[in-house]
Amino acid sequence: MLSHFQKLNTPLKSVHTYSTLNSQLERFSSRGWKSVLAWTLWQAWADETFLRHEERRKLDAVEPFDEWEEFAIFGSHYCIIHAKTQPGDVKIAGTRDVSSHDALSRGLPYEKLDVRFDECLGQRGQRRFAAAMLLPQGNEEKGSNRVVIVNTLGLGTKSRLQSCDVYSRGDSTAARELTFGDGGPVTRMCHTLTDLGGDFGVLLAGGRASPTDAFKDCWVFNKSTNNWTRAQDLPVPLYRHSVTSLGHSGMALLAGGAGSSAELFGDLLVYSPEAGWANCEVSGDTKPLAVCGAILASRGVKKGGDESFHGLFAGGIRDGLVARQMLAWELNVSDKKVC
Repeated sequence: MLSHFQKLNTPLKSVHTYSTLNSQLERFSSRGWKSVLAWTLWQAWADETFLRHEERRKLDAVEPFDEWEEFAIFGSHYCIIHAKTQPGDVKIAGTRDVSSHDALSRGLPYEKLDVRFDECLGQRGQRRFAAAMLLPQGNEEKGSNRVVIVNTLGLGTKSRLQSCDVYSRGDSTAARELTFGDGGPVTRMCHTLTDLGGDFGVLLAGGRASPTDAFKDCWVFNKSTNNWTRAQDLPVPLYRHSVTSLGHSGMALLAGGAGSSAELFGDLLVYSPEAGWANCEVSGDTKPLAVCGAILASRGVKKGGDESFHGLFAGGIRDGLVARQMLAWELNVSDKKVC
């Protein structure tokens, strides 16, 4: 961002001194302004002071938009300051109530988690909105079995890519070039890859070209032969949906997503290799919001039966804002009900 303004010969000379919203508040309040309100542009986008809910929705009719992550990052680089001499608040106006997050953290059985990151070796491809899968590599009989990470399809620097990047941990020789067999999915982004476990392969579902051109075709990748096989289509085209595998059953659960008309998908689907996609009936008083880009995770088989699974469904984008829902789900495959 700063280099952009340097190239225009219009450097932002105060940005290093006042680089945060708090420093901007202090900048004005210390100079006698009694009321100072601050927003990042991303916070202003979500604030009814600037844009009503209906107006945000109408923008999709002008030009469908889907790159929310980049929009949030871009908007967080800029701020709006409203200062006046009359008495009032001095605060970051776009800050949301975090009491629900505090309640969530109190319910966790731990206070701190340590996460370690190690550098992966391999290609350094530039792609966005791709999907990754783990693939075995090596000879188990000779004790050289490894696992590599394959980042598949997505958007490159200029166009969507019909390729993948392969990464390994530790030994660069393990990050070999992966060549897919003939056939398979066309270039796309915002799709999902879900390992179904065992010999069931990896399920690729949906995706899109542009926000008005969503796909409903599905494919299964055979990890032994590196070949794609066409699977049953989704009932409707979807992208930015969420999919999680159901244990080692070969089945998967799908929630949310958007279609070619930018309408959000509010149903839940279960995939099985034999029957394809089936609708789930949602029971209980709590209904999940229709969102795209949410987190859907399975905690495995629930005690008491081999056909009952449970997990979490959280977040997502709805009407241009981040949804605050966090729900626990339970799926009984025998009667296709979720609660």
